[in-house]
Amino acid sequence: MLYFLWFIIILFFIIDLIGAVLPAFPDALFYWLAILLYRFTISQQLSFSFWVGAILLTFILYLADYLAGVYFIKKEGGSTTSLIAAALGLIVGSIFFPPFGVVIGPFLMVFVVEYWKYKDKNNALRIARGTLFAFFSSTVMKIILQLVMVGWFFLEIF
Repeated sequence: MLYFLWFIIILFFIIDLIGAVLPAFPDALFYWLAILLYRFTISQQLSFSFWVGAILLTFILYLADYLAGVYFIKKEGGSTTSLIAAALGLIVGSIFFPPFGVVIGPFLMVFVVEYWKYKDKNNALRIARGTLFAFFSSTVMKIILQLVMVGWFFLEIF
C-alpha cells in the first residue's frame, strides 16, 4: 500500500509539471493533492515553514503566470481587449487544436483583434508576438517554481 501511495504522489507531481505547459490547467492543484496525500496517509511531519512556503510559492506561481501575460502584451502596445482575446484564443485553441492550439490560438486571436481594431498589420503582429513571449516566459517561470516546490517537499521529508 505504501508503494501505491508513493506512486500516486509521484504521479501527481508529474502531472503538476506537465500542467506547467498547459495554460488554464490547474497544475498547482496536483502539487497540493500530492502533499496532502502524503500528509494524511504516510506522515504528518511537515513543518509550519514548509506549509507557509508552499502557500506563498503557489500564490507566486499564479501571480507570475498572470503578470507575464499582462507584461508582454502591454509592453508591445496591447490593450485590455488583447488580453481578453489571448484568453479566449487560449480556450478555443486548447479545445480545437491541441496541443499547438495553446500557442497558436492566442497568437491568432490577438492578431485578428488588433488588426481589426487598428488596421495595422505590423502593429497587430508585434502585439500578437508579445503573447508568444508571455506564454513561453510564464511557462519557464512556472516550471522553475514547480521544481523548487517539489524539491522543497522532498528536502522536507528526507
